[in-house]
Amino acid sequence: MSKCLSPSFAEWVPVQLARLLPFVEAYGAYGISTDPLYLYRLQPWLKRGHLYVVVHARGGGEFGEPWHLAGKGANKPNTWRDVIDGIEALKKSGVLASDKVVTIGTSAGGVMIGRVVTERPDLLAGAIMNVPISDMLRFETTPGGPGNTAEFGSVKDEAGYRALRAMSPYANVVDGTRYPPVLITAGMNDQRVVAWVPAKMAARLQAATATVPGAGAVRLRVEFDEGHGQGTSKASSDLKFTDVLAFSLGVVGDKDFR
Repeated sequence: MSKCLSPSFAEWVPVQLARLLPFVEAYGAYGISTDPLYLYRLQPWLKRGHLYVVVHARGGGEFGEPWHLAGKGANKPNTWRDVIDGIEALKKSGVLASDKVVTIGTSAGGVMIGRVVTERPDLLAGAIMNVPISDMLRFETTPGGPGNTAEFGSVKDEAGYRALRAMSPYANVVDGTRYPPVLITAGMNDQRVVAWVPAKMAARLQAATATVPGAGAVRLRVEFDEGHGQGTSKASSDLKFTDVLAFSLGVVGDKDFR
C-alpha cells in the first residue's frame, strides 16, 4: 500500500509502505524515480513482519522536474529533511511496530542518509551508507566528481561551496555526538565513488564517537574486487545484502541477532 504523510511544510511527500523491512530507504537525486520492484533478498524480513518504507524525497523525479529541482543544489536540504519528516510522521502514525528505524541510501542517496545521521541521530537505530557520496567538498576532485557538479554544485564558486558544505555528511560530523550504529560500504574498483570517500566518512565518524558513551559502532565493509555495483556477481551481492540484513536486525534488537 502507499500513504501520503503531511510533514512540516506545505507540500505532500509520498511514502510507500509494504510489510518488508524495518528501515527507511530514499534516493532523492538527479530526478530519478524510485519505482516499485520485487527484491527476493527481502524474504527473510517478510517472515519477520517488518516494514520497508520508501520516501520519495525531493530531488527525485516522482513528480516531474519541479520535484527534482526542489532537491537540487542549494535546495538539497529539502531531500534529507523530507526523510526526517517522513520518519517522524511514521512514528506518530502508529504504522511502525517499533520506534527503532534503520535508514539506507546508495551512492547519491548517501548524501541524504549521511545528513539524516548527522542532523537527527536521535531518530535512528542505525544507518547503512552504501557506496555513499559523503565528502561533498572533495568529491569534485575524484574521477566521477566533475560530472556531478550540475546536480550538486561546484567548490569553484562561493554559492556552490556553501551549498556543498551544507549538504556534506563528512563536513557536518560533530565531535562528541552520540551517533547511531552505521554500516558504510565501499568498492576498491569503484570509479563513481572512489573508495577513499566512504572510508574517510567511516574514519571521521569513528574519531568523533571514540570517547562517547553509548555511541554506535561504525563499520566499514570493503569489496576489494568490485566497484559501484555494476557487474557484481549474484553471489557477491547476496553476501553483501546478508551483511546489511544482519546489521539491521542487530541494531533493531532482533532476538536472533543481538
